Amino acid sequence: MPSRTVERFRLSGRLKGTQIPLEARLIAVIDSFLAIVSKRPYKPAMPVSYALEQLRAQAGISFDPDLVERFCSLLNVDGNIRLPETREA
Repeated sequence: MPSRTVERFRLSGRLKGTQIPLEARLIAVIDSFLAIVSKRPYKPAMPVSYALEQLRAQAGISFDPDLVERFCSLLNVDGNIRLPETREA
């Protein structure tokens, strides 16, 4: 498990940007997404669309902007994985 999940992409920590291991940058995006869309004792679950907005708002600040865009492009607003369209021959 990467040990640098608390590093922010631009704001804090000893490492910044792409110095942060890729695995840690990816975990940060996924963990934050799950925290937003999950019900917690202290908050209701928020819609996937809201979570995607929040991730995009923090892209380049707390999260790797390329990873955020790739992650967001994989999900529909209902939270389902968007499958690539296939072309019929």
